[in-house]
Amino acid sequence: MIRFWQKQVLTISWFRKLLPLLLGLIICQTLAVIHLYYVTRTQLSRFHEISRANEIFIPGYTALTHSSGAIAIFKSALLITMSLGVGISLITIFVLYAARTPGIFWKVVCYSSFPIWIYCLYLLNSVSICWFSSSYFLIIPIFIWFLDRKIPGEPIGYNLYPFNRFQLIIALLISATWVGFYDNSSLVSIRDHLLLSNSVGEKLSDYYYDNSFLVAAAIQSQKQKPVKTYYLTSEVEPSLKREIDAVLTSLSYLKVSQSAISDLIISSNGTSMGFSTPIKQMTSVSIPDFRANPAEALRDFSDKGDYYKFFRLALFISLLVTVPICCTLLLYLALMMVLQKLMTPNRAIQAATLITGLILLFTSYKLRPYSQPSYNISNPTQGLSSANQMERIAALKDIIRQKADINKFGSYNNLLHSQYTADRLWLATALAHVHHPKATSELTGLLNDPSPNVVCKAMLSLGQRGDVIAAGLMANIIKTTTSLYPQQCAYLSLQN
Repeated sequence: MIRFWQKQVLTISWFRKLLPLLLGLIICQTLAVIHLYYVTRTQLSRFHEISRANEIFIPGYTALTHSSGAIAIFKSALLITMSLGVGISLITIFVLYAARTPGIFWKVVCYSSFPIWIYCLYLLNSVSICWFSSSYFLIIPIFIWFLDRKIPGEPIGYNLYPFNRFQLIIALLISATWVGFYDNSSLVSIRDHLLLSNSVGEKLSDYYYDNSFLVAAAIQSQKQKPVKTYYLTSEVEPSLKREIDAVLTSLSYLKVSQSAISDLIISSNGTSMGFSTPIKQMTSVSIPDFRANPAEALRDFSDKGDYYKFFRLALFISLLVTVPICCTLLLYLALMMVLQKLMTPNRAIQAATLITGLILLFTSYKLRPYSQPSYNISNPTQGLSSANQMERIAALKDIIRQKADINKFGSYNNLLHSQYTADRLWLATALAHVHHPKATSELTGLLNDPSPNVVCKAMLSLGQRGDVIAAGLMANIIKTTTSLYPQQCAYLSLQN
């Protein structure tokens, strides 16, 4: 009976073609859940030890405890699956296709993939052995290859890869178009003008901010951590200890009494200082150089001890490149399901390929204005009251860039109560530079905004203003909130 249903399912062409990709995503999701569960439990144990040994409250402990449940971890793991999981699965499928396709070009692609794969594993483990990071690059390709060997019917490449060469060119062209208009501010602009302008986009944005902190906690570098700890060994001289304590406290480091629970262990031989983690020695610096520029010394330690630098890059590239390729794949398969009922198979393939390419290239072209990091605005006063949302946000960004008081450019009440989240978000940022005390009450009111993005921007602006009243609010949020994103923003607000 099982073999009968297996045969029936595998005879569905489009399902057979998607099955390896689905398997890759399932394997990635499983690995990501295990990865995040381990990191979360380790972080909770570490925070508990720090709190107990030093009798201090650790920002993030309450929210991390609330976010350590199975559902929260599963939702956070989806962010890894839908970026890195898709990327590794598609690359594996492409290489397997090349392995069975005749021609010199495909042989070069196939044979060159193995040394590239080995080099990626080297980059993942160049600082220290990272078992979880390596598992994604090892286990997902192996399972997809094994599945393909078990699928009956067509040869390996054709089971796995649903595109012909022309369709591949279209998918790569769309990816190049997408990457081509990317810069450091384009994703923020797309968030402002597309995601935050409709209810569906807002839910996607909120999902990302609500669930990305567990992923960030698992792969962030030392300098990216909101809570950093240090430990001084016994050989450090008392006078130098006092200097180090003062410097690291100003840089938001917490001193702990045990080396095993610290992020940074500092030793000294009288002329130089050694920086290490509980695992290995990372770097050293002369005492005069540390005194001259302690922030630079700590940055160097963070860079050399960044275990997940390449893993973060792989996540980002996967997200940036595989989104348009997946859109191409899904749209093509959807069109094929319809068109193959209306025309011959060859004509259906040609029509689906052409329609897919035209739709996605047109979409990429229409997205281009939204991806621009800035929108030229000559008069911020007119921009604030403009009916065009892009002009309003451009005016707010211009005011923020000047660190000017927004009151000089007219009333902003329309933005304070705007139906568009992006208006309120950038207004919350601009209010940090308002001299009038009413800005504090306006920012405090924005702490009740339905969007977590706006709430967190309001917290950071209150921190920049240095209001004593706001400090009490932030301390209360840190102790009571069950969401990681607002809790971390409240902590950063207090640091400011």
